[in-house]
Amino acid sequence: MLSTAPATSASAAPARRTVAVVGNGDAGAVLQMGADAFSQLVSAAFADEGFDATIWLTPGKQVQEHVRKALAGDFDLVVLAGGDGTISRMLPELTGARATVAVLPLGTLNLLGRDLGLPEDIRAAISAISAMNVCAIDLATLNGVPFHSMSGVGFFSMMAREREKARRAFPFSKALGFLWAAARTLLLSKTLEVEVVISGVRHRVEADAVLVTNNRFDGTPWRRERLGDGLIEVHAFRARGLRGRLEAVVAVARGRWREIPALETFEATHAVLRRRDRSRTLVAVDGELRVVRGPLAYAVQPRALRVVAAPAAV
Repeated sequence: MLSTAPATSASAAPARRTVAVVGNGDAGAVLQMGADAFSQLVSAAFADEGFDATIWLTPGKQVQEHVRKALAGDFDLVVLAGGDGTISRMLPELTGARATVAVLPLGTLNLLGRDLGLPEDIRAAISAISAMNVCAIDLATLNGVPFHSMSGVGFFSMMAREREKARRAFPFSKALGFLWAAARTLLLSKTLEVEVVISGVRHRVEADAVLVTNNRFDGTPWRRERLGDGLIEVHAFRARGLRGRLEAVVAVARGRWREIPALETFEATHAVLRRRDRSRTLVAVDGELRVVRGPLAYAVQPRALRVVAAPAAV
């Protein structure tokens, strides 16, 4: 663990604010820059915005401990730095926090950070965060556990598994790792038999993938215009072979995935997915994998998280 706390100079104004930054030391951006260089960049960027920064970089499994410490401290702002998966795992700690909370996106897709209007450039993101424009956004839940963007089975869970392998094989190339994972997923994914229950109505579908999103995503890259509509969407996709999957990839690349004929979409506040062939399901949740026993019960939690967004984003 690396902890830095810059000394306050005698000339520092009493009104300077304080920020605690808890970072996933295993994030690609940290590994690529090096922990010391990353900490210095973040500290200097916050100093330029009038903040004295305390920074903890820690292995992913230890992030929760330091998030709790930061939230219990007397900081004006608490920032969680990491990818979508790291942010998702910390949601139980962040919801209901009395401190002002922000995220600094360091992952591959950065779905939540992008929809909050935060740039991928670290200095630019810190500048946006420093405005401390707080908004309330929806979360979704899987069997009661919150997530911020999307959860999927079939193609999507396999893609998440292959991306984990790709991170180890290509640690410093997001693009190459993503392409490698996508190619393997296209070739190896199989059809699922799924029962989807929406508002008490049962739908039995054969699908290559089922994706549940928190609010409505559209286009490419996947984006949400609004984060507070109080709904989830359930997308069931049946590609029918490798050619159908390739056609779907082209449609996604063109930002027209909603026009795929093999896509069936349901809008709801609650939904239940049941695998007809297995009691355990490999599920991708905000880009990370979980093994879930029994049915997958999804619901929306309206305005459950108060978080900093770029001033013009939400």
